[in-house]
Amino acid sequence: MAGISAAMGTAMALFRRERTGQGDVVDVALYEPLMFIIGDLVLRYTGLGEIQTRIGNDTGAASPRGIYQASDGRYLAIAASNQSIAARLFAAMGQPDLIRDPRFATNADRLANNELVQKQVADWVGSLPRDRVLAVLEEYEVVSSPVNDASDIVADPHFLERTLVPITGNETLRSVLMPGPVLHMAHYPGPEYHGVPAVGEHTHSVLSEEFRFSESELAGLVDGGVINAAR
Repeated sequence: MAGISAAMGTAMALFRRERTGQGDVVDVALYEPLMFIIGDLVLRYTGLGEIQTRIGNDTGAASPRGIYQASDGRYLAIAASNQSIAARLFAAMGQPDLIRDPRFATNADRLANNELVQKQVADWVGSLPRDRVLAVLEEYEVVSSPVNDASDIVADPHFLERTLVPITGNETLRSVLMPGPVLHMAHYPGPEYHGVPAVGEHTHSVLSEEFRFSESELAGLVDGGVINAAR
C-alpha cells in the first residue's frame, strides 16, 4: 500500500509540474497508508475512550456480519450493516420474525446478543451449499460474497479474462497460471510469459558474457560445486 500511495503521489506531482511548471516532494512512510484502515479505532478511542480488542470475524459496529461456512465446506461473507439489510437477511433465512425479536430488533440489540444472532445465521448458512446460499442472498439483496480460494479464482471468468496469465514451457511447472499486472493500460496489451528458466539455466552465459569468466574459471567453479555443470 505504501508503494501504491507513492506511485499515486508521484503521478500527482508530475501532473502538478505539467500544469504549473513546479514539481513536488513525495514523502510516504510504510505505516501511514495503513492508518486509514483503522482510523475509526483512533477516532473511537479519542472520542469515547474505547479500545477495540480482537473480535475475530466481527466488526464490533454491526451485527450480524462475518464469515460463515456452508454445508459443502466453502465460505462466504455476509454484511448486514444496517437495519434494512438485517431484516432482508432474516427473511432470506426464512425467519422474518427475528427482526421483531427484542434480542435482535435493532443493531444495538443484536450487538448485545451477537453470539445468539451469529449462531442463527451460521446454522442457516451451514444447512445449504454455498452457491445456494449466495443465490438466496442475492434474491433478497443482502450484501454477500464468496470467500474465494485458489480453485475459485482459477475458475472465475472475470479473473481469467483480466488478471491471470498463463505460463508454459517449463518441464517442472508444466502449464500454470499466475497473477499478471494489476494496472491495465490501453496502449499495453499485457505480458506474455514463454516459460520459466530452470535453476542455473543461464549461469554460464551470464558469468561468461557479462562478467567475462573464462572457460577454465567456469570449469573450476563447477569442480568446486559453486555452480551447476548443466548449461
